[in-house]
Amino acid sequence: MFNFLKKERIYIGMFLLILLFTMTFWLRGRPIKRAQYLSPGGKETGLIGTTEIGKILKERIERGKTFRVYFFNFSLLFILTSCLVGFFLDLFFLSSKRRKKFSLINPLFPQVNWEISDLFRAGLFFYFFLCLLLFLERFLPTSFFASFDLCLFLALFNTILGEVAVVLFIFGFLIKRRERSNSHHLAALLSTGEPKIGKVTLGIRSYFHLLPILFFIGLLVGLLIKFSGYSPPERTFAIFLLKARSPFLLGFSLLSAVIFAPIFEEFLFRGFVFSSLRRRFGVKRGIVFSGLLFAFVHRSLYAFLAIFVLGVILAYLYERTGSLIPSISLHIINNGIASIFFLSLKSLL
Repeated sequence: MFNFLKKERIYIGMFLLILLFTMTFWLRGRPIKRAQYLSPGGKETGLIGTTEIGKILKERIERGKTFRVYFFNFSLLFILTSCLVGFFLDLFFLSSKRRKKFSLINPLFPQVNWEISDLFRAGLFFYFFLCLLLFLERFLPTSFFASFDLCLFLALFNTILGEVAVVLFIFGFLIKRRERSNSHHLAALLSTGEPKIGKVTLGIRSYFHLLPILFFIGLLVGLLIKFSGYSPPERTFAIFLLKARSPFLLGFSLLSAVIFAPIFEEFLFRGFVFSSLRRRFGVKRGIVFSGLLFAFVHRSLYAFLAIFVLGVILAYLYERTGSLIPSISLHIINNGIASIFFLSLKSLL
């Protein structure tokens, strides 16, 4: 017991500081200044309800054929056409001989030497770093929080900075491990093999296969929400794209959603999390558990099922190729198309 406390004293200290911060946060009643803008129930929080969006869109479209209406119609047509293409690709795959060659386990998948305990260490560091950023916000001037755009930028910036910090932490951790081992686990995290255009196209093709499934899930969840009358709060990058007022925040939100998030999340959830779960639980359960964790971290009840399916496909691509390039490509395409749709929707609201 003493040896464990001595060995893990840094992480135990992080855990105690997290508990202290969390207790202070709730006992003092949300001391973070931007909480009044971003917390549930605030006058600036949440997206417009689906009923209100439908009424606004109908009103805008009835006013005339403006550029904004054409942009919105084009984005819808593009998504529906892509779904149709993906549907025929899925039919072709199911009816072809390639289906018989479908294999889930890749015997050449790079072996790693980190455990589930390492996964908890990385998660603990990530949460500790976010708590530290929230604590430092208390020393910012009150005038900084007068602008809703600045509050949104700070929330988004903290998220990206936290992902960068935990990736650097993992790299440092793995480099230290590599000094004690001859395994090529860093190659597994960075992706094996030389970058080839074929890996990028594989990710793009996989997205077209996946898109009809995501579209069907979206329709199903939309119907459930309509009949249940419950509209869960959105916690994705959509809130930044729809509520951004300044061009700078809009551009930073797009850059974060389309570039930063796919790259860092693939390093984290596929390169590190899935590899850890794969070693402990096997390929099948590793894919499922990593998908569940991926969906849970996004904190979106509305999109939970779709994000879970996306996480499963991304993990399978990494398993199949041993490279993060296909999964990063698919992730970028998915977030890019979603961003185009939200931008077209924003232009009409």
